[in-house]
Amino acid sequence: TNNVSSVVVAYLILAAPLWLWFVPFGGWILGALLLGFVILNFDFLSFVMRERGIWFGCKTVAMTWFNYFYSGVGLLLGVATFGWNKLQRERA
Repeated sequence: TNNVSSVVVAYLILAAPLWLWFVPFGGWILGALLLGFVILNFDFLSFVMRERGIWFGCKTVAMTWFNYFYSGVGLLLGVATFGWNKLQRERA
């Protein structure tokens, strides 16, 4: 469930610049999302920091976010392709 939650949080983080523009305390929301993302992936991130150091661990947070982002893109493309193919079969 942490993986599914991380995908959702990754997309909410992506939308955060809009919140910073429109919501008076949008920075708090972004901070809470980033903290939540780190908590969801704490086991992996703490392992990386133990093995490679804090700087590498910080870079890993960014790459982990990107990993969940493109996993969500893959999910959306897969669902859209399945729906499109199902629609095409029903029409035939």
